[in-house]
Amino acid sequence: MIIFIIVGLPFNNGEKLIYDVSYGPLYAGLMEMSVKDTVYNGIDCFKFSSVLSSNKDLSWLFKVHDTIFSIVGKKSFKPYKVEKHIHETNYRQISSYFFDYKNELIVYSDTVRYPLPDNVHDIVSINYYFRTVKLKDSFNITVHADEETEFLRVLTRKNVKIKVGKKTYKTVEFKPNVKGKGKFGKAGSLIVYLTQDSLRIPVLIKTRMFIGFLEARLKFIKHE
Repeated sequence: MIIFIIVGLPFNNGEKLIYDVSYGPLYAGLMEMSVKDTVYNGIDCFKFSSVLSSNKDLSWLFKVHDTIFSIVGKKSFKPYKVEKHIHETNYRQISSYFFDYKNELIVYSDTVRYPLPDNVHDIVSINYYFRTVKLKDSFNITVHADEETEFLRVLTRKNVKIKVGKKTYKTVEFKPNVKGKGKFGKAGSLIVYLTQDSLRIPVLIKTRMFIGFLEARLKFIKHE
């Protein structure tokens, strides 16, 4: 089991990370990841949000405006709720699920239930969890998303130089063993590059598709 540090977290209320998203040479749109303070059932929490908006110039081909948010306890880093708003061309869906620690269940809004494993994370909070862990060559992590629970091995590699725009960053590479996992790219893998400093900012997120990579490159950082 990996232990994370709650004291001195590298993110706080108001942080926004904005990314340019591309698929090969094609500019696909923008992604925004943000952090807000909230209270859920009397518990002080973070609300982590991920918003993906497609390039308007490609609206003739496809339209995407997907929002996923996760509510996570500040002290425990346990997820309590995930909600998804999916808007893709002619497809619309709103769904949510809850982590019921008393009854050890993950409960979906349509009443479908799954066993709740120990130390579980969701598809949004995993990105912030990576920013808190002590660096090791590898560690295990459990992720639940889209009615599936996956037990993954994460490999890390230090001192990886990544160029984003005109700037070159020294990063730590996080590579979960997600080959064949639908939520991370059915054809390949997820790779996240975090700055090798106290902030651990994800500057590049790569997902291998059937052909090539979908890449999110850091554009700028805002604090509100």
